[in-house]
Amino acid sequence: MKNHKTEVLNLLASQIADPEEVEEIGRTAAEVARHWVDPLKGGKAEEINGLIYGLIQSGKTGVLTVSGALGADQGYRSIVILTSDIDPLYDQTLGRIRESFPGMDVIEKKDIKDPESFLQRIRTGTCAIVVTKNSRLLGAIIENLKKGNVRGLSCLIIDDEADQASLNTKASKADGSRSAINDRIAELREFFDKNTYLQVTATPQALFLQAPGHDFRPRFTVLSHPGAGYVGGDEFFGDASQLVREFDLQDIDILAPGPQPSEDPRCVRRPV
Repeated sequence: MKNHKTEVLNLLASQIADPEEVEEIGRTAAEVARHWVDPLKGGKAEEINGLIYGLIQSGKTGVLTVSGALGADQGYRSIVILTSDIDPLYDQTLGRIRESFPGMDVIEKKDIKDPESFLQRIRTGTCAIVVTKNSRLLGAIIENLKKGNVRGLSCLIIDDEADQASLNTKASKADGSRSAINDRIAELREFFDKNTYLQVTATPQALFLQAPGHDFRPRFTVLSHPGAGYVGGDEFFGDASQLVREFDLQDIDILAPGPQPSEDPRCVRRPV
């Protein structure tokens, strides 16, 4: 059996100078795995959703990829990574997943257009499907799975920047309707009897504002710890900050722009 987790950690070790930081990423991913649905467990359908929370630019992507690799090692047959619908950001995520999962079949969004090939790859082995949060593309994946009568698969869904586009923007309506992307994600989750939905973000306020028990409210949270060299809000705005200086209000008033002098016509250069 392929050890995908070791492959990703070895890659991170070649990119990150601090071995302790790489080990911490591995420990965080292991903590995530302690909460998710066991993909090999028999019995009734089971699902859970959780949050990987970390500060902005604090290394959440490393935790995301190691968690995906660990999911594959523990028996998840499908790893779905949901990412931005902006092409450069999608290409960046796709490149990182290809680099991180060299021993896994990576299906990109253009491959979804060929249902027969898509289904063959899904049935053959463990796949990482990298798709944008686009209702048409998500709908195409669901249709492919339904038409192919692909059942019994387990799925780990990793939603990067989960507070963007994924939540139901029609929640305030009384008719129970869902926004298109939210509806597609919910339908994709329902298709797999055993699934874990991992939400990843540095700004989880909207997720926690969902009603208790809501399908998109995290039922567990794991903190992604920043590395030793991380510079964030505490360094700028903490009590001991050396990066921000205080000025007396009177000094600021003096420096603030006041009324500008009127133009002196004698100083205006005229064409010769």
